[in-house]
Amino acid sequence: MDLRPDTILKNYNSNLLNKSAAIQQLISVIENSSNLNHRIESLKLLVELHTKKEKIYELIENLLISDSDSRVRCLAAKIMKDHFLNKAFSAMKWSLAHETSINCLITIIKALGEINNDEAMDLLHTDLQKVESSSFKTHINKYLEKNPDLYQNGREIAEILNNYYILTFLEKKFDKILYTLKKGKIIELDLSNIGSHVFEYNMLNYLPDFVCKLKSLRKLDLKFNRIRKCPNTIKNLKKLKFLDVSYNKLKKIPQEIRYLHELEYLNIKNNNLKELPSTIGDLVSLIIFNLRSNNLIEIPATIGSLFNLKELILHGNQIRGLPANLGNLKNLELLDLGSNNFQHIPDAIQKLKNLKRLGLGGNKLIDVPYWIGNLTSLRELHLYDNIIDKLPESISKLKSLEELTLWNNNLKTLPKSFTSLKSLQRLNLSWNQIETLPEWISEIKSLEILSLWGNNLEGIPASLEKLKNLRILDLNFNENIKIPSNLANLKKNGLIIYK
Repeated sequence: MDLRPDTILKNYNSNLLNKSAAIQQLISVIENSSNLNHRIESLKLLVELHTKKEKIYELIENLLISDSDSRVRCLAAKIMKDHFLNKAFSAMKWSLAHETSINCLITIIKALGEINNDEAMDLLHTDLQKVESSSFKTHINKYLEKNPDLYQNGREIAEILNNYYILTFLEKKFDKILYTLKKGKIIELDLSNIGSHVFEYNMLNYLPDFVCKLKSLRKLDLKFNRIRKCPNTIKNLKKLKFLDVSYNKLKKIPQEIRYLHELEYLNIKNNNLKELPSTIGDLVSLIIFNLRSNNLIEIPATIGSLFNLKELILHGNQIRGLPANLGNLKNLELLDLGSNNFQHIPDAIQKLKNLKRLGLGGNKLIDVPYWIGNLTSLRELHLYDNIIDKLPESISKLKSLEELTLWNNNLKTLPKSFTSLKSLQRLNLSWNQIETLPEWISEIKSLEILSLWGNNLEGIPASLEKLKNLRILDLNFNENIKIPSNLANLKKNGLIIYK
């Protein structure tokens, strides 16, 4: 029967095995098992159990140099770096010359940087001279010329080399890669739309772990790929400010995203998310959050902690309600809740006094609350494609409103308080049940576009002549419509009438 590391540990903890026997069994699994996961777990346990780690050095060294599996070699390299740094140089030097796995190379170079003696530094400098990319080489030469002391900083040279190795690997796999360097490190990386210039088998189906070792990265663009999973190691990108994973196939976001405290822009548009981790509330620097076109049913209450958020886009999900503490987002300027399952406008919205754009189109709204008039900063209000049959008089308080879309509702009349909307430029009332357009519509002097197509209008008031700023009047699909002759004057000034 094959030995398993979890069984060995259980027997050891139950005193069915002494430490020496447990260690021998773990070594047997490492050397003989065909199950890679068992080998990996056994190697981790061996390091934990073996208090006299010097006795297992030879095993670790042999694994690093000769094991056929890169994951085992990579773990062996990490163990040597963490526990045998003072005697690791020879093995690391050999591996640097022969290793092909990018993850192993990163660990080896990092270890050499930490050794930081003359031999290690000579090896790193030699490797630095082998950089082939002319643009990368020119950049690091200029950087090191301005900062000559860094030549003797092992960790700094190692990090520069690791950035180069990662970039080289990406370019070999995906052809041309766009990136930006600063101080020898990649700060911006564009891996978007990889499928447009590589063969099918090279499509970007996952975010490689080694990308998450670019600790200076500020911007990462991954849109238009087929990424299904975001690794937990994304937590290492602590300086990241911009992350775009839109148009992928993500089903979940790891809890570890909480560590991206400097993230300001997060775009997860057009994925397959059904939920968000509660840790999303730890992204305290977030300004723009785009979750359009996913499968979200609800939003975690922790979102109320994103006090710097200015744009929250939830269009095209299956959300029915919002957490009450969404009202804490005092800096929010754009909230798009279009194409969800709302039957009522959530009360939390009334606290968002700085809101400039509110999207609620494509829901199942039956009414508009009176408090809508309290959102006095609103410039755009989208209520199209609902089942609203009347509007509150309080809408007149929206003095800054420039665009109001109400198409495809059940409106028959408009409140006269509309005349107070002194900034309104675009008004869309198409596909309602309006039979008569009131004379007072001409008091909205700022109107530039008035869309009325698909109603039951038979005529429009001659007073529209007063709307000197009107540029488009859309009357399509009003079968018996008659247009006053005096509108000819407006047509001379550039008015376009569709009918």
